[in-house]
Amino acid sequence: MGSLFQELKRRKVFRVAAVYAVVAWLLIEVTSTILPTFDAPAWVNQTVTLLLLLGFPIALILSWAYEVTPEGIKADSGVPSAPSTTNSTDRNFIYATFALVLLVAGFQLSDRFLSNNTSLANRPAIELGESQSGPVTRTAINLGLNNRFTNTRLRTEIAISPDGSKLVYTAFREGKIQLYLRELSELEPRVLAEVDNSLVGTFPSFSSDGDWLLYNNGRNLIRTRIVNGVPQVVDDDVGGMGVFSDSDQNVLFVALPGALYRKPATGGTREPLGLANSEAEFFMWPRALPGGAVLFTASPRSGVIDGAQVHLLDPQTGNTRLLIQDGYNARYAASGHIVYIYQGGIWAIPFDIDELAVTGAPAPIVREVETYSYVGSSVYSFSDAGRLVYLPGIDTFQGQQRRFVWVDKQGNEEPLGLEPQTYWYPSVAPNGEKLAFMIRQADNTRDIWTYEFGNNAFNRLTFTGTARYQVWSPDGESLAYSSNFQNISLIEVDGTGLPVVVSAENSDRPWSFTPDGNQLIGWSIAAGMINAYSLSDQPNSQTLIEGDRTLKGGRVSPNGRWIAYDSRESGIVEIYVRPFPNVDDGKWQVSVNGGQEAIWGPQGQALYYRRASDNAMLAVTVETATDFSAGNPRVLFAGDYFFGAVPSYDLHPDGLRFLMLKTEDVATSSLPAEFTSLVVVDNWFEELKRLAPPDPQ
Repeated sequence: MGSLFQELKRRKVFRVAAVYAVVAWLLIEVTSTILPTFDAPAWVNQTVTLLLLLGFPIALILSWAYEVTPEGIKADSGVPSAPSTTNSTDRNFIYATFALVLLVAGFQLSDRFLSNNTSLANRPAIELGESQSGPVTRTAINLGLNNRFTNTRLRTEIAISPDGSKLVYTAFREGKIQLYLRELSELEPRVLAEVDNSLVGTFPSFSSDGDWLLYNNGRNLIRTRIVNGVPQVVDDDVGGMGVFSDSDQNVLFVALPGALYRKPATGGTREPLGLANSEAEFFMWPRALPGGAVLFTASPRSGVIDGAQVHLLDPQTGNTRLLIQDGYNARYAASGHIVYIYQGGIWAIPFDIDELAVTGAPAPIVREVETYSYVGSSVYSFSDAGRLVYLPGIDTFQGQQRRFVWVDKQGNEEPLGLEPQTYWYPSVAPNGEKLAFMIRQADNTRDIWTYEFGNNAFNRLTFTGTARYQVWSPDGESLAYSSNFQNISLIEVDGTGLPVVVSAENSDRPWSFTPDGNQLIGWSIAAGMINAYSLSDQPNSQTLIEGDRTLKGGRVSPNGRWIAYDSRESGIVEIYVRPFPNVDDGKWQVSVNGGQEAIWGPQGQALYYRRASDNAMLAVTVETATDFSAGNPRVLFAGDYFFGAVPSYDLHPDGLRFLMLKTEDVATSSLPAEFTSLVVVDNWFEELKRLAPPDPQ
């Protein structure tokens, strides 16, 4: 045994083993850190590790068989044997070598299999994917000063990682919306991304491994790595939220006008989720369950407040099944519950994931959570292990009422004097004597009203509960409007006669009349096109501009020669002008750095539009008499005016003042809008089991 030991020593096998172990360990650690930065697949790192492991015995064999000499590498038989002596220095080196090998191996094993789940510096006290037992505890996280979002009036949006160690939240400060990442083991957040002044929401969502974040940047659906990530566009035509599914290889998302899709996370072709037997018209908040089924919210097209339900979809058959009669924004909890929002709070119902069936009665869990029920946004999120984070508050949509104000081109305001209501879509009559608008009632019905400035007279024009998007005819005697996105109709302003259907195309809505009143310009949301509808005795329609769902609008100039509209074809919504009716004879971009809701000045010598990023009103001088040309946009004024429902303002026929809407948060007036403090509940699944137990079998 002694001679073998001496021979191993003489051939430097121990030294080769020690050096190889150290170098291999360093290579494994370096590749594990660097490769994810380049989005390399996991198999690359696994291959490197496997090759290094296979190379270890080869290196030992080569060190036994060959010797490095001043004359080069030679077989060991050709190298003179060294004297067989062993001193204390050699023994110390041997012992140190063994200790180093054991240390490297022990570190590698512990780092790979143990510390990944137990490092207190990087993980929370709860374990990934395991429900914790113990007392339910509540703490708070102060996000600092936050403005409310312009449209939803929410103070933030949040997402917690599946292991509960990371929190992503949005903050609206100084006109910018930013996504912040907060490691809950640390005190300070860092900026993860900056997004447009989104009118709907960013809807942040983690991947199941917590390494990726999915969000809406106001233009596109984006995914990015949490660490050193570069934003990647998943889909460039999205009007809503998205979530990872199928082990993060795909995403589920919503695109206008309320349809569900699946798409590879790395980009590719959309696959619509066919809903074979669903009678609802609007679908939101898809969430993949373990096993492939999908939870989603189904509601009338008029919004999620009235009649929203939680359904279950079998992607293989397209069949859906009602799970929860009243509620929205549902998610599966590993405690065996479906968690959802109802009446402004968090509710839960026991659920068997194997049978995909409800096993008990619903129960309220958290009474008041800040929500915006019009689109179903709710400020709550929970981890796989039962850490809940939420923002106490109320339904900001129910609390919104608005006032009409006149604003001149210098930004000076003059209240109209009407009492606050849930006003939408202001539209001033061509003679400037009347105002048309929609009022949304508490029961979610929507109808069109008119108001006469001179004698303060109100008149209700529609009684269907589904009317909106009214547009004045040039003579001021009738209004075109959309009925629940199903058709475009004409109604006489004096209340006589019945509405006349102009277009029965699904998802059409009116936008403007031609100056002679012979044609109505309509926008098809579903088809992504702008159409012209003839109002003669022989009605017909003509497609003017084709695009995608980002195409919007269509206002004809006062001389009838040009048409202005919005499009996101450049990646950001801008104002474009084309000749009318020969729209293919030219094209000009009028706005710069964003613009929408274009309105012509009364003589056609200016275009006015709004910019979402800073809520500003801009003006552009234009020439329209013969050829078209446009000057540089200039800001007229900016302010906290309602923006999101299109159209959200109108220009008086005198061209000197704008009719704007200002939101008054009646229900939220007592809340400190400048502070945002989240509640964190640990061991929350224990509370779920206690408050919403399954029915006894």
